[in-house]
Amino acid sequence: MWNKKYRIYHVSIGSFILILILRGLARLFPAAFLSVYTNGVNKWMIQLLSYLFNFFRLSIFELLVYSLILGLIWQLVRGGKQGILRVGASLVIIYSVFMIMWGLNYDRPSVADDFGLKVASLSDHQLKALYLELIGLANDARGDVVEANGVFIASGDEYEIHLGYDELFRQYNVFGGYYGRWKPVMSTRLLSGARIAGIYGAFTGEPNVNGEIPAVARLFTIAHEAAHQRGVAHEDQTNFVAFLACVMHPDPDFRYSGYFNALKYVREALHEEGQELWLREHDHLLNEGFVRDFNHLSAFWEGRETWLDELFSHSNDLFMNFHNSGEYVAVVDFLYAYFKDR
Repeated sequence: MWNKKYRIYHVSIGSFILILILRGLARLFPAAFLSVYTNGVNKWMIQLLSYLFNFFRLSIFELLVYSLILGLIWQLVRGGKQGILRVGASLVIIYSVFMIMWGLNYDRPSVADDFGLKVASLSDHQLKALYLELIGLANDARGDVVEANGVFIASGDEYEIHLGYDELFRQYNVFGGYYGRWKPVMSTRLLSGARIAGIYGAFTGEPNVNGEIPAVARLFTIAHEAAHQRGVAHEDQTNFVAFLACVMHPDPDFRYSGYFNALKYVREALHEEGQELWLREHDHLLNEGFVRDFNHLSAFWEGRETWLDELFSHSNDLFMNFHNSGEYVAVVDFLYAYFKDR
């Protein structure tokens, strides 16, 4: 019989070992894992949870996070040195539950297989070609949307992201299903200060979106968190699925947001490759409305930047590196493969 005093440590160690075993099995048997976990048990669990919590207008995940933080702080203050160990054990258990409820999707096969894409790192020449193609698509999409004070505003129903995923399912037979709606978070200023546009609530199946951010980023974030909800974990792949859900959406607002953010990521990738001069030489090709939207979004983030931004950035980098999650900007590799095969 376990001593109750040490039970939490036994559970934390046992749960972590279980996760290591499950991740190992996922890598050994990827096809079976995709069928049994991602498209099987986990999919139905997420649909059930998201519909259950859909009855509440508030984000239950957000409330749960606050409760967990307060509980851990109380345990730390109350327990002294022993409290530190118990908090550590509690965090391991919370992480293990997270992995079982959704995080094992980090080990699912790439979505490139779902779309029959051959994805590889791009040369500067390929990045430039992709950038020029997206300029035309983004410019055309900008002409179909409404603006106020010179910047894009959403005029449709932002909760109908499922229409984009319905079309994605119709064309590719992937990411179908019936899921609960996304939730606007209450702590928008806190998230904006940390430069967070959205968070997927793995424990409740709720996509959480920072409703304060400009519409051109908000709509794409909605699609991004909905992709997480559908079992896509790696950020580059999530961005690609979100892009497809946006550009296949019947609402021109979502289509423009998809092309806008795709172009923004390619532009960022070119900056990382030292192509600032080339970008300036081609800025004249951008729609004036697109430029205003881009500057408006940049000013929004700059005006709300706090010390939380750097803290979250470092923490998120550690988490993503631990799970080999892929960088957001790496979506450009998927985008090029997609347009090349069209």
